[in-house]
Amino acid sequence: MTDISRRHLLILGLGGLSLGGIGLAGCQQPIRTPIYPELHFTHQSPIRLRLSRITVSDSYVSPQKLPNVEHTFPAVPGPTLATWARERLSAVGGAEEGRFIIENASVVEMRLPRRGGLEGLVTVDAGWQWEANLAARLEVGFNGRVVRANARRTVSIPENIRADDRDDTAFQMVRDVIAAFDGAMQSAINQNLSSYLG
Repeated sequence: MTDISRRHLLILGLGGLSLGGIGLAGCQQPIRTPIYPELHFTHQSPIRLRLSRITVSDSYVSPQKLPNVEHTFPAVPGPTLATWARERLSAVGGAEEGRFIIENASVVEMRLPRRGGLEGLVTVDAGWQWEANLAARLEVGFNGRVVRANARRTVSIPENIRADDRDDTAFQMVRDVIAAFDGAMQSAINQNLSSYLG
């Protein structure tokens, strides 16, 4: 084979590898950029309380840095819980007032240990764990009767999770922990503030 023939074969071979690389890159799925709706609770029957009004305040201040990650979520827990209170707690008239105060609305991220050795190279582990905690109190009346509710949820995140899948997981986590809080607060009101139910 002549030197010219060898050069032609080499060029063709390298070209094939380049095209093959382009083909593989083209098969990768593009990252979605989903738009998440604001979470609302008007589809649920309001909790009617015989109060003149109910104020809502948030005493939780997010550090906005690791290990806290709630400020990066598409639905931030604190404002979402405030929306819950405004839409679920209904003042239907009375001489006294109510105060709903958010005490905690955090999500903390923890790095999980990886498997070592060859198994660690070929296995996709859960890379992180998120722990969401909600806590709030409802103060009622002149004597300051107080009921409290808490909710906690954890979820594991694969170490190779895509950005859009991460946001999907975060959004669903907030929905789940708010739903758990809803049940806890409604139960606390039914047990301890039954005389205020309208």
